[in-house]
Amino acid sequence: MSASPGTAVEPVLSRPRRSSATIHAQRLIAALRSVVPALPSWLIAVAMAPRLAPGGTVSPWNPTMPYARAMWFSGHQIVSFQQIYLSPDPSSAMLFPLSSVGAGAATVMSLGSWFGWQLLFLALSAGALTWLVHRCAGLSGWKLTLVSALVMAGTAPARVAVGQGTLDLLMVCLLVAGLWPRRPATGRGAVAVGLAAAVWIGPLVAIVALIAGGLPRGWRRLVRLVRAPQQRFQAAYRGLVALGVALFITLCALFALPWATNDYWWLIRRGAAGVGTGLDPSLGARAGLAGWILGGLLAMGGLLSAAAQVRAGRIRAALVYVCLAMAIGLPAQFAGQGAVALVVALVLVRTKLAWPQRAAVAAWAGWTCLVPVDLVAQMSARGVLGEAALWVGPVMGCCALCVIVGSTLRERLA
Repeated sequence: MSASPGTAVEPVLSRPRRSSATIHAQRLIAALRSVVPALPSWLIAVAMAPRLAPGGTVSPWNPTMPYARAMWFSGHQIVSFQQIYLSPDPSSAMLFPLSSVGAGAATVMSLGSWFGWQLLFLALSAGALTWLVHRCAGLSGWKLTLVSALVMAGTAPARVAVGQGTLDLLMVCLLVAGLWPRRPATGRGAVAVGLAAAVWIGPLVAIVALIAGGLPRGWRRLVRLVRAPQQRFQAAYRGLVALGVALFITLCALFALPWATNDYWWLIRRGAAGVGTGLDPSLGARAGLAGWILGGLLAMGGLLSAAAQVRAGRIRAALVYVCLAMAIGLPAQFAGQGAVALVVALVLVRTKLAWPQRAAVAAWAGWTCLVPVDLVAQMSARGVLGEAALWVGPVMGCCALCVIVGSTLRERLA
């Protein structure tokens, strides 16, 4: 259709195409903006690290970081085909702390200097902590920067992670990303928690809660769940995918490092795997075999309660229950050395729970996060009062699990 004489034709405006250099520059700027909130936390970690473990020096700057040091030493050992689970690091006297999957990843640490890996481990902890504050508490901007710095400087799990040079905060991030994904319709969260379970073992209980809470009752409904594409990434499917990812990565490590895998599971059977910890809120660490049995039973009750929350669509409450069950029922090296208590404290800010559950869980999380670890350790070496202080956290956690399980039973019987 042609325009009539005297009628102006408006030109069709098209969006100018951006060059690849412009796109890359914008992505770089976005990445830098995401890193900026973690910088104060990283600087605080760098300043604290030499003072948080024995043997560290401020000038010259050389924190001990025994956990990271054991990984760095084992990375050099494994590339020369030597045993890593039977030969401790001479400096820290620690065995390799992660599974054989982590051993395969640690081969990268044979490259570069120990100084560079110290800074990188602290940066990973600071970035993971900042992401947890953003995801769990919903903060952003200057509030995110301020709260992350305060949490880094003032909470026991963050100080333990920095002092020992652990990857616990990073593993907890993968756990949160799998249990509480931003986009449930994708499989990224399932891959994240599956990777964490293969490296860290503890997140396996979160996968169990996802599967138990997401599976529909009855085989016919289960078949319909698998066949329906719009329901493929519900909680049960995410749990099954995460379990498959964990098993696949573990099998790959078995074929790549058979001797290391065999040594690791042999140490697990003996109860000798893992590292020493400055923060262990588990009941078994205080009460021995009886504590492991009672803590395991309470943790199973907490996981069943978490499965009920998953079934009801209350994912935040399920995340709180899973973290509490991990802390009480698992050894500290498999439960983040109290790092899961940080998740509980942050998630409670935005989670609606009945007041008995909220009060019990908040009391446990507050004690675990704010307890002065060094002071309690010194008190326990001196007398009965310090030994009693070590029991406060596990007892409060057991009480919180009892309240949670009782509330779940009342809801089921009502």
